[in-house]
Amino acid sequence: MRKPFLILLTIFFIASLALFAEESKLEDDSVDNGLNEEEAIPDYGKMMFLNSIIHGTAQMKLGKREEGLIYLTSVPLTLAGEGILLYTLFARLEIIFNIRLKDDKTFLTEYGKKTLDSTDSLLLFTGTALTLYGKLLSSYSQYAAHRDFIDTYGQRLGIGSVREGRESLAYLIASPFLPRNVFNFEVIPVLALTTIGSLAGEDLGKIGDFFRRDYVNFMGMNLAPIGALGLRLSTALFLVLANATWEEIAFRGLSLERGGVFFSSVSFGAAHLPNMLHPDFSVEDTILQTLTAMAFGFYTSHQVKRGGYMLDRAIALHFWNNVLALTLDYMLEPDRQRSFTVGYRFSF
Repeated sequence: MRKPFLILLTIFFIASLALFAEESKLEDDSVDNGLNEEEAIPDYGKMMFLNSIIHGTAQMKLGKREEGLIYLTSVPLTLAGEGILLYTLFARLEIIFNIRLKDDKTFLTEYGKKTLDSTDSLLLFTGTALTLYGKLLSSYSQYAAHRDFIDTYGQRLGIGSVREGRESLAYLIASPFLPRNVFNFEVIPVLALTTIGSLAGEDLGKIGDFFRRDYVNFMGMNLAPIGALGLRLSTALFLVLANATWEEIAFRGLSLERGGVFFSSVSFGAAHLPNMLHPDFSVEDTILQTLTAMAFGFYTSHQVKRGGYMLDRAIALHFWNNVLALTLDYMLEPDRQRSFTVGYRFSF
C-alpha cells in the first residue's frame, strides 16, 4: 500500500506547486495589466471548485495565505488516513465481497480474518482519526471561503448571504461542551429518542451483563468493564468531535445555505449509503441509518435556519447523539465491535 500512497502524495504536491504558481501569475498579471478593483474579483465558481480539490487555495486567493496553508494540510491528512484504512481493511482484515444472510439481514462483505488484534484496532483508529480531522479542515475551508467571499465582495456584486460572517473553527469544535448548547429542549428530546429507540426490554439485562463480565475486549485488549467503557467513551469523544463538526459544516453550513433544506437533508442521508459495503453494516441497517440521517437532517436544518444559520447547537446535538449511540452499542454488543463508525439499531 505504500507505493500507491507515495504516488498520491507526489501528485498532490506537484498539483499544489502548479496551483501556487498559477495564483502568483494571476496576481502579477493583475498588477501588470492595471486591472481595476471590480475586475479583480475572483471567479466564485472556479475558486470554490479548485478549493474542493486542494483545500486552502480559496483562502490564498482571498489574501489569507497563512490560513490557507493550515487547510492545505487536510489533503495529506485525509490521504494518509484513507490509505491506512484501506491497508487495514483489505490487507490485514482481508475484506471480501460475499453476499450472505446473517440474523435475517443481508451483508455484502465479510472479514476474511476472524480475529482482531491490538495492531489492527490501532490502525483502524489512527486511519479513522486522520481521515475525520482531514475532512474537518477541508469542510471548514469550503465553508469559510464561501462566507469570506460574501463578506468581501457580496455588496459590490449585489448579492448577500442568509448568514453573513462565519463562526470560527475553534468555537465550532468547542460548541458541544457549552452548557447553553447542551441543556436545552432542542437537544435533550433527540437524545432521549436515541436512548429509547436503542433499548428493548432485554437490552437492560445486556447492559447489566456487561458490567458483570470479568473482562471486555477493547481494541484487542482484555480490560475490566469499567476501564473498557471509559476507553470506548474517550475514543468516541475524540472521533465524533471531528465527525459531527465536519458533517454539520458541510451539510448544515454550505449545503443548506446554497441548496436548501431538502437538498441538504437528502444528500446527508445518501452519504450514509456506502456503509452497506462495510462488513459491520447490513443492507437493512444501512437503509435504516440513511432514513434516520435524512430525518435528522430535516430536523437540524430547521433548527439551524431558525437560529440564523448558526451551527454550534446543531453540532452539539449531532455530537452527543453519536456519542450516546456508540456507547450504547458497545455495551449491548461488546464482542461485535470492529470499526469506529456509528450504527443505529431501533427496537420499536
